[in-house]
Amino acid sequence: MTEKLDRDNLLWEGSRMFLPEHKRALLEHRAQQQRPNPPQPTDEQQLEEWNYMLAEAEATGNLLHFTVFEHGYFSVQEGLVTKPVQDGSIRCQSKKGEPFSIKVAKLVKLDWA
Repeated sequence: MTEKLDRDNLLWEGSRMFLPEHKRALLEHRAQQQRPNPPQPTDEQQLEEWNYMLAEAEATGNLLHFTVFEHGYFSVQEGLVTKPVQDGSIRCQSKKGEPFSIKVAKLVKLDWA
C-alpha cells in the first residue's frame, strides 16, 4: 500500500530553503522598504525662519537642535553655530567643543535647545 504525500501547498520541501546570501538580501530589502521616505524640501518662509534662527544663535551663543535625515534615518544633534550657511553647510560646535557640520539639504527641523 502506497502512502499519499501531503502536498497541500504544492511546494517541495527542498524549494523552501534559502541560501544565506539570498536570506541576507531579502532581509536588507525588507529593511530598506521600512525606512521612512526623505522629507520634502521646505518652503521659502521656513528657510527664512531658519536663517534668522542661525544668525541669532551665532550672535547670542545659544544652542540649537538640528534634526537631520541621513541614510534613511532621522537624527538629532545639538550645537552652537560657528558659521551659518556656507557652501551649503552649517558649521557648528558641540558642547564638548568638537566641530561638526550639517548639510542644509538634509536639515529637516531646527529648534532652540
